[in-house]
Amino acid sequence: NVVSGVVGGEIQLTDQLRADLGVRVEYNNYVQSSENTGPVDLDGDPTTTFNNIVYGNNTFRHFSHGITDWAGSVGLNYIVNDNVAVFAAGSRGYKMPALDDLLNAQAQSQVDLFDAREVRSIEGGVKTQLGRVAFTVNGFFTDLKNQIGQGVEFDPETGRTSWTITESPDTRSYGAELEAIVSPAPGLQLQGSATIMQAELG
Repeated sequence: NVVSGVVGGEIQLTDQLRADLGVRVEYNNYVQSSENTGPVDLDGDPTTTFNNIVYGNNTFRHFSHGITDWAGSVGLNYIVNDNVAVFAAGSRGYKMPALDDLLNAQAQSQVDLFDAREVRSIEGGVKTQLGRVAFTVNGFFTDLKNQIGQGVEFDPETGRTSWTITESPDTRSYGAELEAIVSPAPGLQLQGSATIMQAELG
């Protein structure tokens, strides 16, 4: 079940300065029922281990989990003159877990680890046009938090695999972008972009 609300708008603060604002709040309620598994000997002969498998045993585990999160952004654009504008923006966003992320959880404590991934970002730059050339230069910083991952891990001692749910380190990145449009002749546009970025786990 998902319930959410969104509010957004554009405000012309002065003739030269415009602000764009937006907020979203969301609640997700997860209910998961998964079949338990157990060892099954397909031929009933304990000496033939090649056909021993893990299969559903017709019992089920039930989990529930509620998550509330929000996203918001604010952007400012200031027109310096007819050919130059500067801008800045900041935002906080999220990504809710997929229902399948809970599918292989074995206990409520594993389900409770899941929360919305969170991303924060800020950027600012300059937009300008010089004759037939228009370009934008900006710098940015992003921080991705609360990354909960899952996967199958092999235990070399037992020879078995197990499904694990773990929290990964935060990811931060920063850099600069350049976008340009050149119109060498009427009806012809050449567009290009470049990004320089440094990312790290922390």
